[in-house]
Amino acid sequence: MAGRHRTGRGLGRHALATRGASGCRFGRALSRERLGAQRSHARNGGERCRAGADRGVQYVAPATKGSSVNPRFSGERGFTLLEVALALTIFALMAAVLFSAFSLGHRVIETAEIRFEQNQRVRALDDLIGGYIRSSYPYRTSPREPVIFYSGEADKLVFISSYSLAMGGRGMAKISLYWEAGSSGAIKLEEEVPVRLPDRNEQMQNDRIYADWLQ
Repeated sequence: MAGRHRTGRGLGRHALATRGASGCRFGRALSRERLGAQRSHARNGGERCRAGADRGVQYVAPATKGSSVNPRFSGERGFTLLEVALALTIFALMAAVLFSAFSLGHRVIETAEIRFEQNQRVRALDDLIGGYIRSSYPYRTSPREPVIFYSGEADKLVFISSYSLAMGGRGMAKISLYWEAGSSGAIKLEEEVPVRLPDRNEQMQNDRIYADWLQ
């Protein structure tokens, strides 16, 4: 009995040893197969990357959580042709608008200056004529003459004024305001000093023309 028991134990140990050796060999073989598959997968991935690079395909690295930049456009710089053309068009339109506004403003200023000068001239002549008329004097050729010298016609006005521009604002002057038929709307203002009342056939001397037009 003791011999059989020892024999059984020996057989059991041999079987366990056989199973352990075969299990180790099987595990090693499985590990080798997995390692070979991983190496093959890595080799195929490298070949695919090289093939993609040959075809011009850029490898895109995965974005991290803290990165806010799109990796697809991280390496691109500059502007496209459409963007440049659009920018140039907008710049040209703005330049045209600014030039038109500047030109219009310049023309408006020139017109305003011309009108201002004309208005100032008309105002000065208006003040001068008003001063002559307000200073009109009832002049008589002689103390015994009851008629006051004054001549008014449709296109001519002649009178005596106590305001003389040639004499510094004082003194008698003969004022003639008339319209010339040869000129289109031209009115002349003449001042004659000293005051003389010539005959009809005698021409006036010592007369001065202060304005040759009025509107």
